[in-house]
Amino acid sequence: MAGWLEKIVEALREGATVLTVNRRLSKHIHSAYNSAEQAAGKSAWETPRVMPVGAWTERLWREARRTGSRAGLKEPVSLLGAARSRALWMSIVESGCTASAQRVLYAQGVAETSYSAYKLMAEYCVTIDGLGPELYLSVESKAFKAWVGAYTERLAALGFIDKSMLKSRVVDVIKECGAIANGLPESVFIVGIDSLTPSVRLLLSALKSAGVKVENIGADTMTLATEEMAFGPMLVREYADEVSEVRAAARWVRARLADRKFQKEGSGCGTIGVVVPDLQRYRATVLSEFAAELDPKSVLPGQEPSGVFNVSLGAPLTDAPLVRSALALLSIHAPGDTLWSFTSLLFSPPFSYNRESYAAAALFDAELKRDKFGALSLVGLKRAMELRAPEGGVLAGAVRKLEKWIELLQETDSLELPGYWADAFATLLDVLGWPVAGSVLSSAEYQLVEAWRSVLGDFSAFDDTLGPISRREAYAQLKRLAAGAIHQIESPDSSVQVLGLFEAAGFTFDHLLLLGADSTALPASRTPNPFIPLEVQKELGFQDSTPERVHRFAATVATRVLKSGARVEASYARTFTGVDQSVSPLLGVKECTLVSVDEKAVEEAGSSIKERLHAAGGAGLLEELPTVQSVGLTESERANLRGGTTIIKDQSACPFKAFATHRLGARSISVVEPGFDSMDRGNTVHEALKLFWREVKDSATLAEAASDGTLAALVSGAVARAMEGKGRGLPAGYLELEAVRVEALLGEWLALELKRESFSVKATECSEEITVGGLKLKTRFDRIDTLRGGGELIIDYKTGECKRDFWLPDRPKEPQLLLYNLVGGFDAIAFARVKLKGTRFVGVVKDGVELPGVKPVGADGWTEKIEGVESWADLEARWKETLEKIAEEFAEGVARVAPDATFKGNDHPCAFCDLTLLCRRYELNEGPKREQ
Repeated sequence: MAGWLEKIVEALREGATVLTVNRRLSKHIHSAYNSAEQAAGKSAWETPRVMPVGAWTERLWREARRTGSRAGLKEPVSLLGAARSRALWMSIVESGCTASAQRVLYAQGVAETSYSAYKLMAEYCVTIDGLGPELYLSVESKAFKAWVGAYTERLAALGFIDKSMLKSRVVDVIKECGAIANGLPESVFIVGIDSLTPSVRLLLSALKSAGVKVENIGADTMTLATEEMAFGPMLVREYADEVSEVRAAARWVRARLADRKFQKEGSGCGTIGVVVPDLQRYRATVLSEFAAELDPKSVLPGQEPSGVFNVSLGAPLTDAPLVRSALALLSIHAPGDTLWSFTSLLFSPPFSYNRESYAAAALFDAELKRDKFGALSLVGLKRAMELRAPEGGVLAGAVRKLEKWIELLQETDSLELPGYWADAFATLLDVLGWPVAGSVLSSAEYQLVEAWRSVLGDFSAFDDTLGPISRREAYAQLKRLAAGAIHQIESPDSSVQVLGLFEAAGFTFDHLLLLGADSTALPASRTPNPFIPLEVQKELGFQDSTPERVHRFAATVATRVLKSGARVEASYARTFTGVDQSVSPLLGVKECTLVSVDEKAVEEAGSSIKERLHAAGGAGLLEELPTVQSVGLTESERANLRGGTTIIKDQSACPFKAFATHRLGARSISVVEPGFDSMDRGNTVHEALKLFWREVKDSATLAEAASDGTLAALVSGAVARAMEGKGRGLPAGYLELEAVRVEALLGEWLALELKRESFSVKATECSEEITVGGLKLKTRFDRIDTLRGGGELIIDYKTGECKRDFWLPDRPKEPQLLLYNLVGGFDAIAFARVKLKGTRFVGVVKDGVELPGVKPVGADGWTEKIEGVESWADLEARWKETLEKIAEEFAEGVARVAPDATFKGNDHPCAFCDLTLLCRRYELNEGPKREQ
């Protein structure tokens, strides 16, 4: 036990009161005191008086109020809670901004910064008059002065004082009230504060004047003795980025936990501290990487963290999915409100509370998206669910919840007090079954629910500060309150502590790692508060008033932290969000050993579940089981096979994709876009061209229409017919713009068709069955033309990218035309690339066939990419061989994960594949590298 801690424990035994800088240090001292009493052989002892300074002043104030007139109080003033104080201040600032001629873009940000200024005034004992003459104040300071005045008046009218002013009021009580002075402790220790503010110094002075013995144990003295520290230069590691840095830190901790050389008898490896100057920035990465390395089981569904490490910084309550789901439910203010994210509603706890309900919600969601429902109201969602809900099924229960929900929303559509809205919100969540009706909550979930209820309780007390408000305003206030509530899951004490700079005050460690020790975080960039005149801040010694003070304070804190570990190391990331960083100058670089660690070294075998499996496989420790390489098509599958030429396309791109899609039925959920998606737009173009050529029929009629001026009308008519029935619910203006776009596309394409030799359109959108490699496939040709010499051209319309390389054996990317050619024996095949400012034919033709921009086989060197092909006949034979082989592989059940690596970038089969979670290709190829 550290010397200062032994002194504190002895003082507590003698009845002293210990005031700390934060709750974490209070808990630490409590724990040390309890351990000391147990070691002394005691079975019971009085609870020590250890608490943060703020908690003690609140207790003293409540005692003063209880004594009433005996204490000399002029009036029984109550404390206004932090949440109500912020809400009241926010309302004053918002009303002030609205009335002011000055435009404020972000009132909430202004309110938060100005309220911080108000608390700084209290901490540094600055009065309104102390801000200086009105004449010399900035616009911000003038507004702030007015807000302080209005806030003070409202507090007085309501009979409250702000907690920020509590220390100064307690000082007055101590000076004026003998009854309170007589109840003060004989001695007070103030512990762990890096720098005493004027309000704290005044409090200590008042205590001394009242006869209390006061002793300050500053944070800079709460370090290890020199003989307890290891000597030699400190090791500082440089990493490529913060993920690599944190991952390496987790492995450093794991190594310390496992290193028996440093273990203490009966107490494991001693204590390990990871101090992070900018813990807010690092928190999410620390949680994920430390969990993966130190507590691998916790990353699995349904597993609770084991508590092997503890992070001091909590997160806003709104970061928790459980609370976000509650806010999402409450964000719907009327039955007719449009729900743009009904998927999240369907998967929220009230509707997906077990496997059966989750599966039903998922199927319902998929059906809605398949039917192009991008948004629905609660009423619309209920109707859609009623159509798909069998009586007594899971969805029937969801329909009843929606009915009750709609009923409750219709009952609450007026201005009401916050207390009313708090009850209404709680009732709605209860009716919907939030958080999860009938289930047992985990410890973490229970704490979240209790924290949420606490926020609702705080909000219900806003009646006198906010007055009657609408449902939408009530929701906004509640959401703001939840976002400001920092929640930390309570867990047992851990030997691995992840702390911020200030939370580390009073803690000492056997092993200490300073993580994120870069020049941007240590010292951190600080700016003076803009609402208090800078001259006032400098004169009174505000911590952030000058760069010199910021640097001096940061250096003091850094020195204190570095003296808190027997063995100290540090690390930093070379870059953060693309910006270069250097090591903190406060580490004393000349006294450090700087080592650069490359990413490959960080990727050494870790202890995450995935990495353990990869390591075991590489070492031959996993049992190898024989696998069935292929499961051939059954007769039933052959008879009911669907997918047409897409089967061959998918098998060519990746055998596993074809197997999963066409035999297992794997499908992604459609992403519904506002308006037409790319498939809708492509289908419209296909339909318009089909209708156009069924009317025009040949090149002669096309040329005639172009010459007599009727072509535009023909195009417009075809497009109008193609769009009939499309775009249900879309604005008329949007549909008109889409029609104009398609007309422009067709106009540009037909200009190219006019350059062709004479032709007639033999067929459009015709279906036919073909057999290849034993597979019977249903196909649909876009168009077949009869050419001047009697030959035939088959055309496939493409509104996206298309290249001749898509037909290269041995694995063609777009085999449709090649399959069609097996049946027809065509003289030319071509993509019709219908794309604005890029229309053209992309294909190959026999000798003697003319097609704009397309050359015969062998004329432009393209066939040189295909070994053994010199003529059209060679090319057809090669295609036939390839297609039959691909079809036979599919029929035999070849389903290996083998995407065609010939194509790169967006052309790669995996670029837009939705099966990567199923095939796990990235895990197989990238080994232990963990995705973020």
